[in-house]
Amino acid sequence: QHGSLSAFYSSLGHRYYAIGDYGSALTNYEKALVLDRKNNEKFKVSQRLGSIGSTYLGLKKWTLAEQNLKESVKIAEEVGSVMDMAAGWHNLGMLSKNLKKSNEANTYLEKSLTLYKKYGVEREAAADLMILGQLNYERFDNTYKAEQYLKEAEAIYTKLKLSFELSEVYYHIAGLYAKKSNLTEAIKYGEKGVGFFESIRTSGSKTSVIQLSTSIKLYEVLAATYAANKQYKEAFNTFEKVKANVLVSKLSAGASTVAATTDQIRDKLLANTAMISYMNTSHGIPTFVTITNSNTYGYFPRMDDSSTSSFDHNFKSLLSKYEAIALATQNNQRGFKLSKKPDVVVAKDQAMFNYEKFENLINYYRTLLINQASGNADAVVIKEIAQGLYQYLIAPIEGNLIGKNELVIIPEGILSYLPFETLIDQNGKYLIEKYTIQYTQSATVWSLIQDRNYPTSRKPMLAFGGAVYQGTGAVASAVNSEDDISKLQSELKSNNKTVTRGAYQKLGIGSWGDLPGTLKEVNTIKANVSGALVLTGSSVSEAKVSDMSTSGQLDDYKVIHFATHGIVVPEVPELSALVLSQSGNVKEDGYLTMNEIE
Repeated sequence: QHGSLSAFYSSLGHRYYAIGDYGSALTNYEKALVLDRKNNEKFKVSQRLGSIGSTYLGLKKWTLAEQNLKESVKIAEEVGSVMDMAAGWHNLGMLSKNLKKSNEANTYLEKSLTLYKKYGVEREAAADLMILGQLNYERFDNTYKAEQYLKEAEAIYTKLKLSFELSEVYYHIAGLYAKKSNLTEAIKYGEKGVGFFESIRTSGSKTSVIQLSTSIKLYEVLAATYAANKQYKEAFNTFEKVKANVLVSKLSAGASTVAATTDQIRDKLLANTAMISYMNTSHGIPTFVTITNSNTYGYFPRMDDSSTSSFDHNFKSLLSKYEAIALATQNNQRGFKLSKKPDVVVAKDQAMFNYEKFENLINYYRTLLINQASGNADAVVIKEIAQGLYQYLIAPIEGNLIGKNELVIIPEGILSYLPFETLIDQNGKYLIEKYTIQYTQSATVWSLIQDRNYPTSRKPMLAFGGAVYQGTGAVASAVNSEDDISKLQSELKSNNKTVTRGAYQKLGIGSWGDLPGTLKEVNTIKANVSGALVLTGSSVSEAKVSDMSTSGQLDDYKVIHFATHGIVVPEVPELSALVLSQSGNVKEDGYLTMNEIE
């Protein structure tokens, strides 16, 4: 009876683990472990400990993961459970890899690979081979050995017809050849891997979170490799495919959508307009692609001493000059901050783009702009950084903008937080003084919007302002580590409003003061925009927005304007929201999140 109940809890744990609900998975695995220990079922105890260790690995609770995995392996060795030993060593290898203990990871993975090969467990052997290949070209710089591992994994996955796993191998082989500066082979394998994900995307099939994560990396590596090879059209088109995969599905209710290409965008651009796409800023060396109605141009900055561009050298100096103060400002900002160092795979002769310095500088610049409004910022420093960013982001491509007075900017990564309007050229003019600027998430989204046909009878504007917040004072943050973030993301899967409100409080977010200026703002809109509808006070609520959306009333307006608080949570993007009236209604949390905006 204990055995069947243990199997039930274990099976339930596997189901929760598969959907990423690690907290519920852990609860059920531990229930199964208690029963198996009571029954002295050592084989099963080893398996349960392995499952618990894997779950802690997913939660990034490294110490608990290591304790459980090592105990699992020890018991497996005692009872001669070979596959549990191999699984334990594999997971310990993954743990060591995550902790940057490369030699230790290599030892564990070689041990598990030996057992998997000995007993003919091909799929698991191929997984070890792929990770060992990655370790050898990324950490040990042993490209010869890495190629052997990866080609062996490729052969196994090809034999087993495992398309998703094969695409992962192609991703690593592409990265390996890019590191060897063999761009032709890198592009070849990158295209093979992307082919699998394109077949999924264009068929309208649902993409799992793991598949989406892998596909993003693969598309970005291929785009970076195209750019390094000066194939800018192909780089842009590839980057658009991954953005279509992530963004367009929401706008198209899950239907398949073909990503826009440079040729299609050129046909839709007016003669006075240029589109600038900043690609791979958070992945590797950034690439700038400019599209006009007549041509496509590319620019691939270099941050090493071999660069012949004064733009790159000057910006590198600017990064160094403000490195310390930008980092200090970032560390002193309120709220939880999670430092993410991107995985970068670029050609061997290219220097690594220092994304962390770049990100810190832009965060520092934003802080200066905010403080400038209250008269507490150094105007000289603001101007120097604004001119430096202009010289790096705009000046190298300015020759492509002759005769243009409108820009469509597609930012990526930290550039999504940069107000390009504030950048200053060498003559002291702001970018906004030279161009009308609009932003879009991707060229595909922009293209879809251009194709929409709206009824001419729509009203001009719906404006929300003067929300009721009733601030209650500061809220202390209970999130201090990646483990806390993982747990928070697991809790949010319940889609419960109470849980969501609690999530904001855990992040130190929850005290909102009234914004009297927003009431004046929307009333000014009403006085100046004929036919505008203005909603204020308690009407600025989730319930009101939801009712108007369900009834189709929101479709009646050309512009929907929110004069409210807003919050961006990079660590947990699904919590980014407009902050509406905090009514205390248990059915509402007062936050209109990204997922609630259809």
